[in-house]
Parts: sequence; structure tokens; C-alpha cells
Amino acid sequence: MEKIEEEKIHSLSLHLYPSTIRMVNIANDPNFHEVTKNVKKAHYLQINLDSEEKTSAYEAWKNEQSFSDWEEMLSARMNGSLVNIYTPQGEEDYFFASIESNDVVSLVWLEGKVDLAKATQLMQTGIDLGPVTDFLTDKKETEEQREKMKALRKQMNEGEAMPEVDSLEIDQPNK
Repeated sequence: MEKIEEEKIHSLSLHLYPSTIRMVNIANDPNFHEVTKNVKKAHYLQINLDSEEKTSAYEAWKNEQSFSDWEEMLSARMNGSLVNIYTPQGEEDYFFASIESNDVVSLVWLEGKVDLAKATQLMQTGIDLGPVTDFLTDKKETEEQREKMKALRKQMNEGEAMPEVDSLEIDQPNK
């Protein structure tokens, strides 16, 4: 995952340790705790496939990966996403998971023991991350705002006619 992280195409990279994993469980969900209680490290990388550059960089990285010496623990479609979980053969404390939807890929590397049956059950019911979810959503909206402003500045620099825009619309995401 370090190689794909070096590509700088991700929108979010988190390195979590037991204390931060406990903090993420803001809702004190006992199921979340049960699944993560023996995780020593987790690295989460999220890639928004919103450009050809990001998509092709991710596809190239994915094609380089060889899981021939890994055991496939799970491959399933869940909630419209393709979920794959692998572990090295003969190892029980390392897991690699990829969750691919139409426009977002989540990659997870875990070190520690995980009960996959409980993890799958948790994935199906959803995880309440409280304010963490708000933070992730806000980050995406902030990035969308930034892109709108870049486009407007580019138009101004190129001397193009500026579109009529309500100033309130610029401050409101998803408009």
C-alpha cells in the first residue's frame, strides 16, 4: 500500500493503532469493539476514482499485485461494492482488504487478529462513526469547493467571460 500511497492519488490516508481505533468507535458499538479489539495496526487508504489519472494509476497498481501466495478469505458483493479480503497463507495476523464501488476504492491493511464473520456482519449492518463520518463528508465537500474556486480562478486568468453566479451558491456545497 505504500507504493499506491506514494502516487498521491488518495483522498484519505489513516494509520490507526489500538488507541485511535477505540476513539473512532464514538458510538461505543460493542460489535465494532469486538471486531477490532485485537487489531495492532490498521492502514486505511481511500481513493476517489474521479479522474482518468487516478483510475489508471490505481488500475496499474492493482494489476501489479499478486495474491498467489495469499488465501482469499472473502470475495463478495455487499451494498453495491465488491469486497475482497486476503491473508498470507499460514498467517493469521495480517489481512488486506479492498472495497471497490463505482467511484471509490478503500484499501485496508490490518495487523492483528480479526473475526471475519463478525467483521462481515458489521459491514452489512453499517458502522456508526458519529462525527468521524461528518469529518469525512466535510473533507469531500471542502475539496469540491476548492475545485470550483480553481475553475473560477482559471476562467478569470484566461480572460473568459465569467458565468453569473450567486455568491451564496459558491459557499454552499453540492449546488
